[in-house]
Amino acid sequence: MEQFQKIIRDLIALFEEHMPLEQRKLEAIQHDDVAGVEECMKQEQALTLKLRGLDRKRESIQKELGWEGKSFREIVEEVPAEDRQALRELFGQLTSIVTVFSETNKEAMTAMEVHLRDMQRVMKIKSNEGAYGPEGNPAAADRNLTNRRV
Repeated sequence: MEQFQKIIRDLIALFEEHMPLEQRKLEAIQHDDVAGVEECMKQEQALTLKLRGLDRKRESIQKELGWEGKSFREIVEEVPAEDRQALRELFGQLTSIVTVFSETNKEAMTAMEVHLRDMQRVMKIKSNEGAYGPEGNPAAADRNLTNRRV
């Protein structure tokens, strides 16, 4: 049981370590800092590998304890009464940090998608491949926009 609680604490600590990085990535995206985004993504890869390792350990320990495939809620119901409150608190902390992380990550991904669309639009305009030419007149359509082959 102590190993399982330690793994949950380790997961919480990893997400807490990951949160500032996710925030830096969001700020880098918002400030068009491509190098900053790349650096954050490299660091994210290392943290993701740590997360996978911890999650595998958690699954292994759950299996050893007879909780394979069970949700945290189900596990709490199966532990002795004296361990329930501590486990509930750990699961609550983990749920909270994962929720905040997911929201920040979603915000960063949305910002990145918006910036990518903006860059694509600017590139099309600059290369005269967009819908309008340099004077604002409609660009000549020299090819179909869809493939008619089936």
